[in-house]
Amino acid sequence: MSAVTTVPTSLLQALKAVHRDIFCVDLKQNTANYLFSEQEIDTATIPQWDSFFYEYSHFMFEKHRNQALAIMSCSGLRMHYETGQERFTLEYPYRDGKEQRWLSFNVVIESGVIAYVTVSHASQDEFLRKLADRYVHNKGDEFVCIDAMNDRYIVMDGPESGTQVMTNICIGYKAAMERYVKRYVAEEDAAWILEAANLTRVKEELREKKLYSFSCGEEDEHGQYVRKLWQYRYYDEVSQIILLRRMDITESYKEQQKLMEELHQVREAAQRDSLTGVFNHKATGERISQELEHNDDCGALLFLDLDNFKQVNDIFGHQAGDEALRRAVGIMRHELDGEIYYIGRIGGDEFVIFLPHIGRQDAAEYYAHRICYNLQTLSVGSHSFHQLSASIGIAIAPHDGRTYGTLLRRADERAYHAKNSGKNRYASR
Repeated sequence: MSAVTTVPTSLLQALKAVHRDIFCVDLKQNTANYLFSEQEIDTATIPQWDSFFYEYSHFMFEKHRNQALAIMSCSGLRMHYETGQERFTLEYPYRDGKEQRWLSFNVVIESGVIAYVTVSHASQDEFLRKLADRYVHNKGDEFVCIDAMNDRYIVMDGPESGTQVMTNICIGYKAAMERYVKRYVAEEDAAWILEAANLTRVKEELREKKLYSFSCGEEDEHGQYVRKLWQYRYYDEVSQIILLRRMDITESYKEQQKLMEELHQVREAAQRDSLTGVFNHKATGERISQELEHNDDCGALLFLDLDNFKQVNDIFGHQAGDEALRRAVGIMRHELDGEIYYIGRIGGDEFVIFLPHIGRQDAAEYYAHRICYNLQTLSVGSHSFHQLSASIGIAIAPHDGRTYGTLLRRADERAYHAKNSGKNRYASR
């Protein structure tokens, strides 16, 4: 029979369209009765509910079946009631041939004694709407339900008017993703996004963690740059149903970028000499040490000591002396233009120059010569500092040492030798 009790044909058809079975379960006696079934049954009485449900759930995936058996047993239903869950719904996917379908168990428990269990076929649209209600939170969010086992997907949007569901199933996730990336994703992000969104990669990430996410730049329909956050998670690992949520994080991204830029500026300021703008003593050692480590301990270090700088301060004043230091740095930068270099001020009139791509002594000597020659022409306003020059010591890594400290000592010794030999010259031995 299709219904346990006599009901009007119209009501019977309505029940069949929505429900699979309806049970009334006696939680104390562990018995049950069919109130309705879409299938022909021999008897409405179920003498042993727990055993019956074990057989009833045979079509479910093993992982879901074990979970359902624990919850839908008489003891499990009583436990839910005792914890305040008088009404709850369970939803499980199952495989019907090659098709993915969903089943909904709606439970109502009265006084902890009687449970009414309604088993319903969840339509695709209803299933998607429930997923969207659960996961799509912000206006404009896009939500994609991916059937990774069959390379299919369904797209939904969450606009202001409420969740709109696109119920048609699309085939070919990979091809669709390639089209989307080509059309919308910023050029600098396109290549790595295709790798990051590859389903094989997504499943590997989800095996390690519950949520896999990343962000990228995209172009909206008005040609404006926006930032989108992509979040993948499993709705169901057994049937490989993966949920992808894409949401606009442009405003928070801009705020974060602004904060990062401010932090970068603060960090840069802390590393710079306030007078000349070059690296300060501490940052000079750190930067050159990093370069040596990343450049196989190669490079040329020049230790530059300004000759007669004290006289400049004594004769023309500290303001002119400060300007002379700034212009001396300008000369160094000009002569090193086109070369990768680091300049640091490590004392009142002492500077260090590091050239990471210079490994030959003659190349380092060329730059030392140019700097010595041009410092003689330095002037500030009407003041020409003919007495100002430089004594420069040169150390080449790895021949003269592999660390900043060792190279600095060698270059300092050679600068001292140059100064004692008459100033305005360099020494590399």
